[in-house]
Amino acid sequence: MMGTELARRLRELRADICLILVTGYWGPILEEEAGVAGIDELVTKPVDSRDLAESLARTLRNSSFAAAGPPGAGSRQPMAQSEQRGLSDRFAQPG
Repeated sequence: MMGTELARRLRELRADICLILVTGYWGPILEEEAGVAGIDELVTKPVDSRDLAESLARTLRNSSFAAAGPPGAGSRQPMAQSEQRGLSDRFAQPG
């Protein structure tokens, strides 16, 4: 099963989850398919840890979880830029 098909099926089950597709292929057709399938972000292989961290932060910030937070937690504020950089730094590879 392709990632876009899996994403379609996951969206049918849970529309509120965040989906990031990690792929070795990139092109206009994949971008269009990803949009139709409800994929939030595309990350290409080889995966750069900073790009992945930024995609995670962006996806979570734009999700319904950012507005609602976990059940019973009250409202949450979006991540500040300094927090986003800290997230990227935590996932950065040495070197």
